[in-house]
Amino acid sequence: MRSQFSRRDFLKISGGTAGLFATAGLFRGPIKGVEPKMVDTRPRWVKETTTICPFDASGCGFICYTDSAGNLTNMEGDPDNPVNRGSACSKGASLIQLHNNKHRLEKVLYRAAGANDWEEKSWDWAFGEIAKKVKASRDSGFVAKNAAGKTVNRTEAIASLGGATLDNEECYLLSKMLRALGIVYLDSQARLSTASSLEALAASFGRNAMTNSWTDVSNANVILDMGGNPAENYPACFSHLGEAMGKGAELISVDCRLTRTAAKAGTFVAARSGSEIAFIGGLIKYVISDIEAHPANYNMTYITEYTTASMVVNSNFKGPADLDGMFVGYNTASHSYDQSNWNFTKASNGEPVIDKTLTNPNCVFQLLKKQYARYTPEMVSATCGCSQADFAKVCAFFAATGKADKAGAIVYAMSSTQHTSGAQTVRAYAVLQMLLANIGVSGGGLFALGGESNVQGAADNGVSWNKLPGYLSAPNEDDTTFAAYASKAGDQSAASLLKAWYGSNASSSNGFGFGFLPKTDNNTNYSYVNAIKQMAAGKIKGAFAWGANPVVESAAAGQATQALAKLDWLVVTDMFESETAAFWKKDGVTSQTEVFLLPTACSYEKEGSVTNADRWIQWRNKAVSASGEAKSELEVISSLLSRLQTLYQGESGLNAEAITKLSWTYSTNPSAADVAKEMNGYKISSLQQLESPEDLRADGTVACGNSLYIGSFTNAGNQMARREQTGAFHAGGLGAGR
Repeated sequence: MRSQFSRRDFLKISGGTAGLFATAGLFRGPIKGVEPKMVDTRPRWVKETTTICPFDASGCGFICYTDSAGNLTNMEGDPDNPVNRGSACSKGASLIQLHNNKHRLEKVLYRAAGANDWEEKSWDWAFGEIAKKVKASRDSGFVAKNAAGKTVNRTEAIASLGGATLDNEECYLLSKMLRALGIVYLDSQARLSTASSLEALAASFGRNAMTNSWTDVSNANVILDMGGNPAENYPACFSHLGEAMGKGAELISVDCRLTRTAAKAGTFVAARSGSEIAFIGGLIKYVISDIEAHPANYNMTYITEYTTASMVVNSNFKGPADLDGMFVGYNTASHSYDQSNWNFTKASNGEPVIDKTLTNPNCVFQLLKKQYARYTPEMVSATCGCSQADFAKVCAFFAATGKADKAGAIVYAMSSTQHTSGAQTVRAYAVLQMLLANIGVSGGGLFALGGESNVQGAADNGVSWNKLPGYLSAPNEDDTTFAAYASKAGDQSAASLLKAWYGSNASSSNGFGFGFLPKTDNNTNYSYVNAIKQMAAGKIKGAFAWGANPVVESAAAGQATQALAKLDWLVVTDMFESETAAFWKKDGVTSQTEVFLLPTACSYEKEGSVTNADRWIQWRNKAVSASGEAKSELEVISSLLSRLQTLYQGESGLNAEAITKLSWTYSTNPSAADVAKEMNGYKISSLQQLESPEDLRADGTVACGNSLYIGSFTNAGNQMARREQTGAFHAGGLGAGR
């Protein structure tokens, strides 16, 4: 509220006038005051629309307020969202500026080969030109058989980067389109930032996601932050850590910097960057020794019954303590392991041999003890640069969570994963938590901080060269038949995915269209980094950047710029002119690359779902129309594929049927809900949505785009859009298997 009656007006009338009258001797009593008129200047709105923040993987909720003309007037935190509970960090507070921004792209921009400026073009022209260039590059770089003579049906002339900024439905359609085109050089920010974490979590617990919800960390007794710095990077989630601290929890910060999280922590230990394995290794050694010395302080039932600690390993197994840092079976030529001696010893009934006393020298517990024997306090101090006293304090605090009535949580981010040993670091976190019985309990577990709003969803939906949706392995040269592939990927999941992709063109008689999928070569890297190298070498001719900015986010920005300069064409989808789209404007860069810059909608200018770091799937609603002529990536992908199917119609060579027979029943502007239903899966005969993974079939009677998302869009409706909260809220994640 603001008054039209200002302080200056008041002084003029009361002070100035009264003084004048008094001086003139004309004052004859009090002056009648002027009644102030109050004006409500708060923004007005007629509609409230809920959405999810696009800036990190917390999953914070926001409310968009629009007026009668459809203008966005205000945005505030959603008080009903259990993650941020109505609050907004500095990133979220600026969310309205994505729409109300004079720098937004509103038209398609095109940079001709060698040109010095952009030209405005129509969408129709852009889709037509891009489709023709994709076809030309795909066909010229198509590889039907590899050097070993195996059928692979792929193109090595096109790369696709990005996807973690897209909604789930967009990621799914992107993965579907790229595979049909035979593209194998595809990667996203999701794999770059979290691949090491996801692989370690999958190896440890069977699922590629963190173990607990953000809200659950408030139940921890001790929280160990390994350089994640959630106070600055994840403010909303840090509020739940603060809630735990308010109930007496101890926060320990281990970081190479004195961060805001460290400032709030009860215990701060300064440790060198990259020394996490040594630090956690020392903790593991401490816990193993203390379990042997004081078993009553630990949940021995959990350790012996619910972990592999008591299982006896093959007597021929040798580890790094025996083989100078290597495991038995290493092949120096192939740089791989023969794991035949890594299996468990079996009893006569075929079950693993168990030693609940944990004393058998070949049981997992004793092998761990041997492995971590060298991680002494002296070694940890020398490696990490911390004092032995500080390390001992952390050991005592965190080991205390091993009691049956206690829980300890580990929080980490890319400071742990962005190393060559990132997967091993997260695996060490998992080993420690299992020894302390902190997995599967409220307040325990591993909490991974993700940098993009949909890193989890992009990974779930196969926007990477080595995974299909649902984390099915991408087929390689050895997968010569569907039967061979299904034996390792799972016949029900594989058949259901191919039915979703190829519909009536996928049947048991043709291996459900398995031959349409591109195959990679073994021991060949098709990742983000290598794609940049192949661009620089001139082997990749065209590329897509879906909300990605490799000139900024690549480890070698200069190399990325030079690589883009070698391309024939580049397509960038973004809300703004990014450094990648404008790489040719840099001083010293000479390039003939044609660039198509496509304006796209921001998160609340379209509908769709996103999956936060703990795999809670939430639906984002459309609050306002996109700026100018901007379109959603869902519409861009669908429109482009429709053009390509037309171009390939009637062709049979170069695996063209992988494109023309692809089931693409969406309109050029598809409904996110329709795509979400396909991802959830349905019974083909009745069109009934799947309710459970038990509904999957291997006979082709079920179509399912992503088995992880079964239950997200059922016959009862869009379960991702639910907002009711009954009882204690637990965001376990649909399909998370927890």
